[in-house]
Amino acid sequence: SALASELVAGADLHTPVTYRGVRLCLLICYDVEFPETVRAAALAGAHVVVVPTAQMEPFAFVAEALIPVRAWENQVYVAYVNRSGEEGDLRYVGRSSIAAPTGVVLDALPGTSSGLVVATVDTEVVEQGQRDNPYLADLRPELYQARRPS
Repeated sequence: SALASELVAGADLHTPVTYRGVRLCLLICYDVEFPETVRAAALAGAHVVVVPTAQMEPFAFVAEALIPVRAWENQVYVAYVNRSGEEGDLRYVGRSSIAAPTGVVLDALPGTSSGLVVATVDTEVVEQGQRDNPYLADLRPELYQARRPS
């Protein structure tokens, strides 16, 4: 389509934006399905990774399982804002949520319902989590490089 020919992949990862003392990074849709993008946001200092998306059937497991794991493995909050409803042949899975650095879902919308998801972001929880679970400090990227099998 004409729109697809205008879309170009970005050349950089994220730069956090600070709002009221909270560092936010924005990913979109498919980005959160790659562990490296959320990890890069955490390494850049994000407290919260915000992910607006339009996830559709049959991928509800991304919202249900992957989002809390991304929060836990990076010790950041992940706010997953998904579309719900139908558009043509597409059925969006909804399930917007906010997961804490502990991997606990703080608030979520069930199924394809619409509404407001609310949680308190405590930057000290992020910092304490990263001290208690030093995954970011213990990384050894020299042992693995992004490469495809030959």
